[in-house]
Amino acid sequence: MYIVDINSEEPIMLLNKQIGMTCNEDGTWDGELYIEPTEFQEQLLQLDALGKKRIQVWINSVGGSVVGGMSIFNAILKSKTPVDTYNVGIAASIAGAIFMAGRKRVMSDYAQFMMHPVSGGSGASTSAMTDSVIKMIEAKCGLDGKQIKNMMDCTTWMGASDCLMNGICTDIEVTKESNKKNMPSVTSEMYAYSNKLILENFNSNNKNKNTMSLTKVSNMLGLNDDATQENIVAEITKLSNNLTNANLEKDSYKTQAETLQAEIEATTNKLNELQSNYDAMVAEKEASEVSAKELAATNLITDFVNKGGIKNDEAIIAKWVNRAKADYADTESILKEMPINKQAPQMPNTATTSNQFVEGADLHKRLKDLNK
Repeated sequence: MYIVDINSEEPIMLLNKQIGMTCNEDGTWDGELYIEPTEFQEQLLQLDALGKKRIQVWINSVGGSVVGGMSIFNAILKSKTPVDTYNVGIAASIAGAIFMAGRKRVMSDYAQFMMHPVSGGSGASTSAMTDSVIKMIEAKCGLDGKQIKNMMDCTTWMGASDCLMNGICTDIEVTKESNKKNMPSVTSEMYAYSNKLILENFNSNNKNKNTMSLTKVSNMLGLNDDATQENIVAEITKLSNNLTNANLEKDSYKTQAETLQAEIEATTNKLNELQSNYDAMVAEKEASEVSAKELAATNLITDFVNKGGIKNDEAIIAKWVNRAKADYADTESILKEMPINKQAPQMPNTATTSNQFVEGADLHKRLKDLNK
């Protein structure tokens, strides 16, 4: 039976041995205690059917059978009841993959997570099992398959902090915060509570009651049971001083944060001002470029109008100016190729051949067409 208390609303299941049975060379059991994967799977699914608030799986295992681990991994994933996994020691090999199936994955600050190469098979089977383990781990963490494969190949151990950073665990359970059921959560409350107990002890004539109360205070403060009142007062004073120093440090950080915030706002305002100036300069430059194009185009066309290359007509001039603004070089090239002649072509003299007369008339016609 792997369930601690089946009647609990949040039952605990213990996965605290190797997963699957291992045997000697002759096929007999080698005596190593083990988790029977199918039984663990069945018991977890039975808890799921009881409508519990949640199920906790506490893991402290060196791993074992990959195929057996898959059964447990799948049962956790398919459970309708929330299942949280806890690494309370070592989650190694396939036990580490099972840990990844939890909704919440909590590691004790002293716990370790280990990945190593899949063994026990050969060729295609080893490669297939390796791919499966990689997918089981990759599905819930911040590492990709290639990173996980590299970490498996070189046998990687990771503490709680590294696991949290890489998304392997979701929470860290701090050891010094555990087992403080009767202790006030705030130092100032502890200080007041301890003083109250000491005063009660001084005013009490019951020696047994006095001793019991002092022992309780000593336990709260992490002192030995035989600590004297002077030891207790000194420890409480130390805690009070620590609290005062912490508050002063907090105020200092708050002041620094406010100063940094003011600097950020000032820098943001300066950036906005610089951006506005830059936008204005860009707009001014663009307007200047448009004006320069307009002037250059107008001058070019006016020059050719004056030379007689373009008819002095407002509509025609406007068309040529627009063309020059769109492509100054091409327009200038066209105009330079046009014949410049303010006088109409002269009629040929008696020595002119008929062909020359036709060519002169054709030139006259082309000039008229260009100036339309």
